[in-house]
Amino acid sequence: MAYWLSTSASDSLEDFLKLEEIGFSEYLLELLKEKNVKDSEIYRRAQVSRQLFNRIVNNRDYRPNKSTAIQLALALELDTEQTQKLLEKAGYSLTRSSRADLVIQYFIGKGIFSIPEINMALFDCGLPLLKTGSGG
Repeated sequence: MAYWLSTSASDSLEDFLKLEEIGFSEYLLELLKEKNVKDSEIYRRAQVSRQLFNRIVNNRDYRPNKSTAIQLALALELDTEQTQKLLEKAGYSLTRSSRADLVIQYFIGKGIFSIPEINMALFDCGLPLLKTGSGG
């Protein structure tokens, strides 16, 4: 859930910037460690190239596109709340105002993390598919 941080008149920009949290890459690495899974298992399940995966985890400031972030969440079999948190780290979210996002939320809620199965449902609804391969 996104929210705005309030500042008081006495807060300096320097103090405010100290509120910065870890980014996408660092959070992804934490999840990989927590889930105790091999990198190769995740990038294969996510259907992203090894090169892209390495770019993501080795560049602290890397911001993947929304599809790639979703695919990684699916590969890690994250629940809806964890998926939202991972997506927020990349500057995205799953919303109820997007039919594609609703399809993805439906499958995550049902514990179905298969990208091909989700892509079939997206296709059947005439929606853009999750990209697979080496895209960013």
